[in-house]
Amino acid sequence: MSGHASSRRRVLPWLAMVMGSLYVAIGGVVAVLLPAQVERIDADAKVAALAAITSIAFAVTLFAQPIIGAASDRTRDRYMGRAPWMLAGALVGGASVAAMGWAGSLIALGALWAIAQFALNGVDITASTSVVEDFPRGARGRPS
Repeated sequence: MSGHASSRRRVLPWLAMVMGSLYVAIGGVVAVLLPAQVERIDADAKVAALAAITSIAFAVTLFAQPIIGAASDRTRDRYMGRAPWMLAGALVGGASVAAMGWAGSLIALGALWAIAQFALNGVDITASTSVVEDFPRGARGRPS
């Protein structure tokens, strides 16, 4: 087995952990935390408020991946690749999601979720791009 194949094999569990954690975090927030927080802050307007917050956060995600993708293209490290971008996105996204628990207004909640979405989509694009960079065309199906 070549050195590249063995290093790619070592990367697979890390990619699985990153992507699995990312989808669990986003899914958990959208399905549980965000609706509960919106209802806690303004039960009477919960449907409209949740729709507004998720729509704004969705609009933010339209820009996150191209912006972070372009930035990480220009700044990736020779040895660590895009890992610093993934780590920064995870830290900012995690801190924003954690802070959502203390949001006292719908505006604060919406802003925190938009920041989290931007950061977590940065994790998504940098992890997805690493598959393209680290695996030859014929071997991309397995990690994907």
